[in-house]
Amino acid sequence: MSARFLLEELPIRISRLAVELDSLPFGLSLQPAVLKVRDRYLDSFRDLRSFPAIKETIEEESFPAIKETTEEELEFAQMLGKIIIRHNNYVGAIDGTQIEAWVPRNRQVVSRRRKPTVTQNVMAICSFDVKFTYVYPGWEGSAHNGRVFSAAASNTANNFSYP
Repeated sequence: MSARFLLEELPIRISRLAVELDSLPFGLSLQPAVLKVRDRYLDSFRDLRSFPAIKETIEEESFPAIKETTEEELEFAQMLGKIIIRHNNYVGAIDGTQIEAWVPRNRQVVSRRRKPTVTQNVMAICSFDVKFTYVYPGWEGSAHNGRVFSAAASNTANNFSYP
């Protein structure tokens, strides 16, 4: 039953991720690394969509708690393993956050947001095991997250590692 659910649900979720990557602002969707990630999502989508439907067994209908794993479910699990390997070392989360900061008086106007506090926009990247792998501080609080990301990604001195 769970294999059938995954076979139905994963292509939907993966296709949404690919669409989101195509919709990134500031030309980010055209960056080679972003295209590479999107293409991997599309490959995984195609693999899942081409896998034959997993049929419900008689035991599953009568006694769902004592169902044995079928050959097609084992093949599906092997395909999922290949998909996981394909997406290994990807970013778990990337986001900007506002952190209160002290800045010289002549820079306080651009560091203010809608609120009266002076902040920095700090971009951080976490791995899937919730470890910070990259932090890019120092942008004025009014800077858009996409602008901060673009600056981090385009300057080789920042040692920004693409997924």
